[in-house]
Amino acid sequence: MQKKRPNSMKSAERNKTNGGYQNLREEKVPTLKPAFDKDEGTVTAAKSSTFNDGASALVIGSHAIATEYGDKSRVLARIVSSADAAVDPIDFPMAPAKAVPIALERAAITKDQVAIWEFNQALAAVNKANQNILSLDASNVNPLGGAIA
Repeated sequence: MQKKRPNSMKSAERNKTNGGYQNLREEKVPTLKPAFDKDEGTVTAAKSSTFNDGASALVIGSHAIATEYGDKSRVLARIVSSADAAVDPIDFPMAPAKAVPIALERAAITKDQVAIWEFNQALAAVNKANQNILSLDASNVNPLGGAIA
């Protein structure tokens, strides 16, 4: 079952109201100075992320560290396995589908024992491709949007 997002605004409405675009003065864009290469740079404030971008952090530690320093924190997950996989660069979208079976085998579990699959990929096609290759139930793959939210 897919969880409902707390903000019921449509995506286009959020972009219009949260992106700051309503304050854009187009005549100023060509006058902005480059941020990095002052002479020939092309990256300016007009190409930067909008105000609605965010960040997060995750602290990973042992059980002993969590017990010692995590007085009132909560455990979000337990890492039971990991894997990586090398593929030809042209096939980079399929690398997760190659790594997942390795991680599952190391954890001694099956894909049916995984409640939620989170593919942190910027391209929706990568998520869909791996969902299809691995025969995963779409309702369990990035149910809250993941990297392409």
